[in-house]
Amino acid sequence: MENYKTRQGILALIDIVNFTGQANLLGNEYTAQYSQYFREKIDSIVNKHGFRAIKFLGDAALIFGQDPGKLLEIMLDLFERDKPGDKFGFISRFRLVAHSGYFQFKMKNRQPADLVSPEGIKVFRMEKEASANELLVTRELYQGLMSLLTPRNIEA
Repeated sequence: MENYKTRQGILALIDIVNFTGQANLLGNEYTAQYSQYFREKIDSIVNKHGFRAIKFLGDAALIFGQDPGKLLEIMLDLFERDKPGDKFGFISRFRLVAHSGYFQFKMKNRQPADLVSPEGIKVFRMEKEASANELLVTRELYQGLMSLLTPRNIEA
């Protein structure tokens, strides 16, 4: 029997900007090498801030955590402090979208292994609305981020 749990938190999607265009130009070998680099780099950044990569979807990573301040730290690392480098011919530019709410996950070893609730669809719909080096959030999450922006010198 499958094990499912509902968790409250922040679901975010980290997307590589223009991945398909770059992959078509560079070919399968470089695309596979860059994809592996992307997975390792994103795992490192999100784990450092208490989030977890739930699933990698080609050119994107679905991540989950609880602390809105840590989401901002992930954003700052991704866009500035620990920015993934240009590798294997790929230019590393990212966009980040996030939503706060209740999400249902399929569990494995007591950890979320896959998103199964429709509430997560919001992050997938928002993805194309975000520009490179931009964090786009829902109104629900923005309420939790407002007071954290000024101390980090981040404009909304």
